[in-house]
Amino acid sequence: MKKVSCPSCNADSGDNFITMHSGVNHERQGFVHLAWGRESELRAQFTPAEARQHALSLLECAEAAETDSLLLRLLEEKVGVGLERAFAVIADLRNMRDEKRKADG
Repeated sequence: MKKVSCPSCNADSGDNFITMHSGVNHERQGFVHLAWGRESELRAQFTPAEARQHALSLLECAEAAETDSLLLRLLEEKVGVGLERAFAVIADLRNMRDEKRKADG
């Protein structure tokens, strides 16, 4: 299987480069430990609430990516918009999503 490198994070799609586990600190509070990258060189620790918020954001981004892909196909195949203009429409949609997210708090 050919690996595709992500230009924004330089990770190969075939690599399992995210690991996570739960834990409890000395103050008896739970946490989520997250490590990513080759050799897991990048690490973060979140409260359970922070981890849930990150997970929700990841799911929202996944849904938006699928919707953007469908919209691109719709604009090209059904509406007859050129690829460059279709990408511009999707960029506008992304900006509108970001503005709404900021307004919603």
